[in-house]
Amino acid sequence: MYTLVVKQNTKKGILEAASRVIQQSGVSRMTLEEVAAEAKVSKGGLLYHFPSKNALIRGLVDDLIAQCDLFFDSHKHDSSPGGFTRAYLQSSLFLDASSAVGVVSAIANDPSLLEPLHKAYARWQARLDNDGIDPVVATMVRLIADGLWFSSLIGTPSLDQSIVKRLIRYIDDLTRVKKTERGSSKASPHETSAKNKSNI
Repeated sequence: MYTLVVKQNTKKGILEAASRVIQQSGVSRMTLEEVAAEAKVSKGGLLYHFPSKNALIRGLVDDLIAQCDLFFDSHKHDSSPGGFTRAYLQSSLFLDASSAVGVVSAIANDPSLLEPLHKAYARWQARLDNDGIDPVVATMVRLIADGLWFSSLIGTPSLDQSIVKRLIRYIDDLTRVKKTERGSSKASPHETSAKNKSNI
């Protein structure tokens, strides 16, 4: 058991080192020797986990997907309608976007790496579509969450955090509107209020 933990920690350390090296040098200039030195392991130790540069880069993509899945699994306690959608929303705040910089750079260098991400997004979208709330609302939440996360990833000017918190609360409320028997969402309090005003 101890050996397994050490191997997992070493593998994780190599991936984190690779991400840092990519940020500093770029994917094309990254070498296994440089990553091994950054991770403080021998090249042989690196090759034990990742036998080639391509395997290492693919490992970065797989690790990002695994981080997302682990975060979603940690929110399984919310089994009410919209539970997965809310977990997806929270991921935009708590998943470290900086760790994905290397992945984005790698994808720009090799678009074939998009395939595992496409499969992961298809799997997550299927869960959103079947989360017990209006799929349109769930998809809207996904796109907003992705936007917040990628905004952090590329380092756009900081948003007013008070506005971000209000936005998150507002969107969270939308995920708590249950579907009607016809499959569409009931009107939100905001929509009901607006409709009542228009009838005055």
